[in-house]
Amino acid sequence: MKTSVLCLCVSGMALSVMGGLAACEADPSSGRGPDFQLDGSFSPFDGGGTTGFDAGDPMDADTDADAGADAADAADASDGAVDVSYSGRIGTVGGSLYEDRCPAGQLVVGLEGGAARGFYDGVLTKVRTLCGTPQLPSGGETVISIGPGVGVPDVANARGTDAPGSRVTQVICPANQVVVGIRGNTMPVDFPPVRDLAAYVQIVCAPLSYSNLTVTIGAAALVAGGIGATSATAVGPFDCGANTVAAGMRIHAGDVTDGVEARCEPVVILP
Repeated sequence: MKTSVLCLCVSGMALSVMGGLAACEADPSSGRGPDFQLDGSFSPFDGGGTTGFDAGDPMDADTDADAGADAADAADASDGAVDVSYSGRIGTVGGSLYEDRCPAGQLVVGLEGGAARGFYDGVLTKVRTLCGTPQLPSGGETVISIGPGVGVPDVANARGTDAPGSRVTQVICPANQVVVGIRGNTMPVDFPPVRDLAAYVQIVCAPLSYSNLTVTIGAAALVAGGIGATSATAVGPFDCGANTVAAGMRIHAGDVTDGVEARCEPVVILP
């Protein structure tokens, strides 16, 4: 079975969010710079500028598409990782299934997306997962800081593409917090039959702290704003389980984004 490990080795310790145990090591030779800054100075990526996320920059995330996967299987991820659970889904299944997991050493800190027009008017599209890098504190500090990360996948507009004229926006956790849940809205679309597709997604974020070889997840709060367009049908809350955080997103998408749920993994410390 393939294992999936998210870890950060600092001073002989590793902060790990895990879908199965395996060794990890840093790769200082990558030379990769940050795709965004975690200081609130984001500029939405609209496909044409140089601000926000760099759609052309390659990354090391393992992003597997499995069009035939069973979305109801919350016991095991489609990429073979274990110890993975899911928050619950905004929307429905459809199109292809994408396990958009942050690369090793990173956690979800936000989302990017827009609202479609035409037949799919108001449905969520162009979704991308935004990741940040946790860093263990030093000295007497306890707060785990969150540094720069990457966007998954490494190209914009990949998870649902039918959105002419819509502007892509981002919703980001407050500084030094990570995603632990989602809320949102769905939009009915008559194919027929009528299916409730994802329309709007908000994120719930929480800080992390470290003491006595233990990572603690702090109080969670809903972040103002979201991606997509609000509709009349609110759904959620869909939260990660106890002692787990979002290490990625599970997305169903074709022409638009049919469904979104958080991929949750436990936080542990590796000696």
